[in-house]
Amino acid sequence: MDPMELAAPSRVLVVVAHPDDADFGAGGTIAKWISEGVEVHYCLATSGDRGGFDLEVPRAEMPAIREREQTAAAEVYGVFTNTTPVDAYRGAGRPEATFLIERIMDRYAAAI
Repeated sequence: MDPMELAAPSRVLVVVAHPDDADFGAGGTIAKWISEGVEVHYCLATSGDRGGFDLEVPRAEMPAIREREQTAAAEVYGVFTNTTPVDAYRGAGRPEATFLIERIMDRYAAAI
């Protein structure tokens, strides 16, 4: 094996702050891993309710739009699960959100 070539892991949990962060930041790698049989899961920390720049779309509608877009992108790649768990803890504080992400990491026992 070439020292610069790493073996693909068997399972990956991609933890990102916003919908579409995984796609923009690591889409090529994620697509490659999935094509090699890697089980990829997404954990999104927020619903993306504060993102988007379309002034014609009411802010309250943004989470549903971004969730649909993220779900569609995950389906194109072949991502196994696509969760947005941490939004439930908005305002609860970082320790609670961190704990929830740790539980998700344990659940999927990701290699990366």
